[in-house]
Amino acid sequence: MRPPSRPGSATLGPSGATPAPECSSAVISLAALLAAAVTLYQLSRPGSLFGTSADVAVYLGGSIRLVHGVLPYRDFVFVQPPGFVLLATPFAFLSELTGTRDALAVLRLCTPLLAAASVVLVGRLVRHRGFAATLIACGVMALFPAQLYALHSVLLEPVLEFFCLVGAVVIFEGDGMSGPRRILAAGLVFGFAGTIKV
Repeated sequence: MRPPSRPGSATLGPSGATPAPECSSAVISLAALLAAAVTLYQLSRPGSLFGTSADVAVYLGGSIRLVHGVLPYRDFVFVQPPGFVLLATPFAFLSELTGTRDALAVLRLCTPLLAAASVVLVGRLVRHRGFAATLIACGVMALFPAQLYALHSVLLEPVLEFFCLVGAVVIFEGDGMSGPRRILAAGLVFGFAGTIKV
């Protein structure tokens, strides 16, 4: 005869493993794929992939100037911190081979990966809270209109939030805090996030 289950305890399957973590992982994966698919769909619209906006043109232009030895704040005006200019330097070097228009398109093609990664990080932060919390958090992260607009326009906010989420994943273990080394590492990640946008 089996002992009565305690209130709030998970029901074990035949293998003795709880099904909730597997369900949460599936939700995270599906939401990440959905976020990437929606962002790719936005890029497939006419004028989206090769189009430009004032913000992304300034950011990539700052990186292109930097790789040519022209420094922001000293040689030209740049109103944001330098984090994204440094992150975008690979695309600035790519522009030497492909031209600025194609380098900008490649930069835009990274936004579905950024969208999916942010959903995965949100899922990792909340999955210990159960299936419903994971479903809601990942669903909101994947489909929130402001997030989709910021990704489509290549604004700094999605990059900023990505590094903040990385820091949060490093520092938290469930509802508790991690050890001193991981707290230090998380502080460095949050510090870098601050160099992207204050």
